[in-house]
Amino acid sequence: MEKRQQHPQPNQDELDRLRLIRTEGVGPVAYRRMLARYGSASEAIAALPALVTAGGRSAPPAIPSRDDAAHELQELARLGGRMLFLGGSDYPPLLAMLDDAPACIAVLGDANLLPNRAVAMVGGRNASANGQLFAVPGSPLDPRSRGGNDLIRQGAHLTETAQDVLDNLPDHPAREGLARSPLFVHGTAPTGFSEPPPAWSEPRESAADLCKAREQVIDLLETSPTAVDDVVRRCQFSAAAVMAVLLELELAGRIETLPGSRVALLPETAL
Repeated sequence: MEKRQQHPQPNQDELDRLRLIRTEGVGPVAYRRMLARYGSASEAIAALPALVTAGGRSAPPAIPSRDDAAHELQELARLGGRMLFLGGSDYPPLLAMLDDAPACIAVLGDANLLPNRAVAMVGGRNASANGQLFAVPGSPLDPRSRGGNDLIRQGAHLTETAQDVLDNLPDHPAREGLARSPLFVHGTAPTGFSEPPPAWSEPRESAADLCKAREQVIDLLETSPTAVDDVVRRCQFSAAAVMAVLLELELAGRIETLPGSRVALLPETAL
């Protein structure tokens, strides 16, 4: 008989992290902010209903149970894969440098290869500034080459061979000065997080002032993206209060956090 590969059983912290990740309205940025504020996924889950209510939503968020999370991990293990969580020692370090890095990734194959230098090819039409890392030139007579040629005109690296890409990749994030601190918790990192995170600043404002801050933040936002720094500068309350309000509004489904530290009202909120 074929011997099945044995997989370690998930611990409670992993189950709670997956529950938080799969909770309605919790995106990659909100996930980081909640772990930074509450220190663990279980504490963040316990705080979710109050945060959603403060953000203006009456219905409680749909939070998967630990049995649901365990079932997902067991099914992944049955297929020969495993889950890597942001902040864990086996999570790809270059991917973790992104502000909106996935909170977890499912992996099939040899995960030990992930820390090596690698190139990701993404087919998204709405590419980020970093994603516009390179462009392959084409004939100026071919209309299909206009996009790539225009990126080169704007400063993208001209790519003719694989060596052109390799020459521009950082050899190691720490040696190249690119390492980032994870954005988790007060004091010490949760289980599985290797670096001490910066402390979360709780807002000093009273509950009444936070209500006023919510109204002011909403008034400053539009359906077009607005830089978070601009919201903080234009708001009369502390940066900690603004960030707390933005987290509440995102969890309530009233705003969307976008790459580049920008936020936007969701269309139904603006009506």
